[in-house]
Amino acid sequence: MARTPFHGSGADVAGLAAALSEEVDAEVRFDAGSRGAYSTDGPAYQSLLVLGYDDICTAADDVPRPLEHCAPGQLEALDGRMAQLMREERAYLESLDALPEDDSWLMLQFFGDSRDAVDEQAHALLGAIGRSERDRTVTFSDDPKREQRMPKAREAGLGVTARPPHDRETWEGWEDSAVPPERLGDYLRDLRKLFGEFDYDRPSLYGHFGQGCVHTRIPFELRTAEGVAGFRRFVGRAADLVSSSSGGSGAAPRNPTRPIRAPCCCGPTPSAPTSTPRSPSRPCAFWRPPGSALPCPPGRCAAA
Repeated sequence: MARTPFHGSGADVAGLAAALSEEVDAEVRFDAGSRGAYSTDGPAYQSLLVLGYDDICTAADDVPRPLEHCAPGQLEALDGRMAQLMREERAYLESLDALPEDDSWLMLQFFGDSRDAVDEQAHALLGAIGRSERDRTVTFSDDPKREQRMPKAREAGLGVTARPPHDRETWEGWEDSAVPPERLGDYLRDLRKLFGEFDYDRPSLYGHFGQGCVHTRIPFELRTAEGVAGFRRFVGRAADLVSSSSGGSGAAPRNPTRPIRAPCCCGPTPSAPTSTPRSPSRPCAFWRPPGSALPCPPGRCAAA
C-alpha cells in the first residue's frame, strides 16, 4: 500500500506512515453476476427474465424459490412506487413498457457462453416455479437491445425517488439495509409499518434482492430539531428490525439476541456496556460500535 502524507498538529506522522505502508496480500474473486456485469472478458451471452408480482413484499417472499433452482448472475427488484414516479416524471417510459403486467418485479439475469445456455437457464427456472413465457406476468428476452432497456427501470432508482414531483424530498439514511433473503418479505412488511408509524409516506423499495439488500430513500424531516430526533428514533427502530431478522445493515448476519447498538450510557460517568437493550423510556439512537461505553456527544442524545 502506498504511503500517504498527513499533515496536522500533533500528528504521529511516522507512525501513520508506517501503518499505511503495510502490505496487503489479498485475492479478489467475482461471482458470475459480477463478472458478467463488470468484467471486460465476461460471458458473451445474456438473457433476462422478469417476473411480475402484485406487491414488492410478495416478490420478496418469492426470492428464495428461484434461488433454490438456479444461480442467476443478478437478481434485482423494483416496486410499483418507483414505476409510478417514473411515469409522473416521464422518465424511462420505454423501459417500463417492456416490463410484464403487475405492480412489482424481480429481474433475473443469466450469463453463459452460448445463447442456448442462457435460454435454457431461464426456461428451466420457469418450469421449476410453474410459470410460462406466455404468462402475462412474465417477460423473457435474449435480445441484447431489449435487455438493455428493461434494467434501466431498476437503475433509475436514485434519480426518480430523490425529489418526487408531488411529494416531500427524500433522503438516504436507511440505505443498503440487508437481511437474509428468506426473511426479506417479512422485513419489508415490518419496515412499511414503521414508515407509517413515523408518517414517512410510502418510500420506494427496490435493490439487490438476491443478496437480501434493500435500497430506499425516505422523507425524513432533517430541518427541524423535532424531525432530526424522529429520524434518530426511526434508525434505532429500523436497526432492531434488521437485528431481529438475523441480518445486519450492509453486513453479514448477526446474532439476533445481541444488540447492534450499545445501550444509552449518557450521564456524568459512562456506564459499563451490557447486553441489556436500551430502555424504551430512554430511546437513544446515537450509533456506537457494539460494546462501546462512550457517552453520546453533548446535545445529540435523543434520551436527554
